[in-house]
Amino acid sequence: MNVDELNPNLKKNMSSIFIETNKIQNRELLLSEFIKSLILTSDDDDIINNWMMYCSHINKQVTFHNGSKKISGTFLGLNLDGKAIMKNNTTLEYYSTGTLEL
Repeated sequence: MNVDELNPNLKKNMSSIFIETNKIQNRELLLSEFIKSLILTSDDDDIINNWMMYCSHINKQVTFHNGSKKISGTFLGLNLDGKAIMKNNTTLEYYSTGTLEL
């Protein structure tokens, strides 16, 4: 975000990593380290349970794009491996990659 474009009232309360460290940081490395520390301090159940609390498409009809396949069904959540759980008619299917369409 370009700080120069912000409302002047907001500027006085803002900072940046550069301002705090006086060094230019590699954003990709910083994000990677942040995510690693988040994962190391949380167990899988916590991460998935927190994600599920804020998921807006639990028990909603969705279309899951997995490669060239389009699978429609009810999104039930994530399993402990982080795979999407889809109910398609009477069967449960699990997907680790793809795109979800609401």
